[in-house]
Amino acid sequence: MAKNHTNHLRIFKTLRLHWYEALLLKISLLSVGILIGANWPGIVLDWATPILIIALVSSLYAILVWWKE
Repeated sequence: MAKNHTNHLRIFKTLRLHWYEALLLKISLLSVGILIGANWPGIVLDWATPILIIALVSSLYAILVWWKE
């Protein structure tokens, strides 16, 4: 008889970072953004408005979550 396994994919986990780990994450994301913008400016410019909207919405959400805590 087969065993009933329930493996759930937990994408959102609570994660605590030290300040230097958060700094490294931010620097890496910034460098990837600069690299993409420098190498593919035509593609990035075509998608500038949707990317800006996503950035604003996600930033506002993060600010609201931080404010509630």
